Amino acid sequence: MRDDERGDTQDLEGRGGEGCVDAEIQVQGQGSSVDNDDGEEDDAALHLDELVFDEDGELDEEAAEAYREVLIECFIASKEAEELAEHGIVPGAWAEMFLRYAMDYPGVTAATMSAEDVREVVFDLFPRKVSCDAEQAPDIVLELRAFFAFLGRALGLVNIAGCQKVLAGDAETRLRRALSNPANFGMAKGFFMTGRAMGFDVTTEEGMAQWMAAYNASPQSHGLAPGLGASLAAPTPSGSPARNRPDRGAKRKKRRMQKASRRKNR
Repeated sequence: MRDDERGDTQDLEGRGGEGCVDAEIQVQGQGSSVDNDDGEEDDAALHLDELVFDEDGELDEEAAEAYREVLIECFIASKEAEELAEHGIVPGAWAEMFLRYAMDYPGVTAATMSAEDVREVVFDLFPRKVSCDAEQAPDIVLELRAFFAFLGRALGLVNIAGCQKVLAGDAETRLRRALSNPANFGMAKGFFMTGRAMGFDVTTEEGMAQWMAAYNASPQSHGLAPGLGASLAAPTPSGSPARNRPDRGAKRKKRRMQKASRRKNR
């Protein structure tokens, strides 16, 4: 079993948030800032590439958490988020989950992500790893559309237009289809979703323990591989993707070198 399938399923419920943290976010190559509704700025700076990833392409967990917190809280306080709330969507959770996966897998931030990165996170990683009902697809797409609109307006990021195209048209239908297809589930998510379908509250430690006991007593009857339950850790309530992939730092470093080279050649 691959390391990235071990104990890496996510069960997510929406969350709200307080007001925007007034923070200046210095974007490499630009210098845009994120303002709150009063137009005020804090003197805290987040140098995206230099702070979130080190020179070897490894993610700095504390810096990444601070970056996500600032950006998501500013998004929650934005006019784009207010429009979501009017449609009954509590903003923040899906945008934060998107950023977590974007940083941990393709290794990008809001300033460096591409349409390809967005496609990987939303239509590959979400269906494979995020344990949620397929009917949540419209909320996911609507929130991410609002989040990208916020990034484009508040930061003026030139890469956002291409990212937005990935979520255009029938994106809700495509994501719903992907989220509902068991063939897309990773091993951990498949185990998690099967337990939930059997009536176990797998979002709690007690419920997961009950599901594992029931599975281990008769694994074949559930259509899963023998011994699977013992090999999978329970989903973490934090919603954090698995960390420390051995080859991911090298891939990030290579991508950053390629991007730096392209900038020099412009």
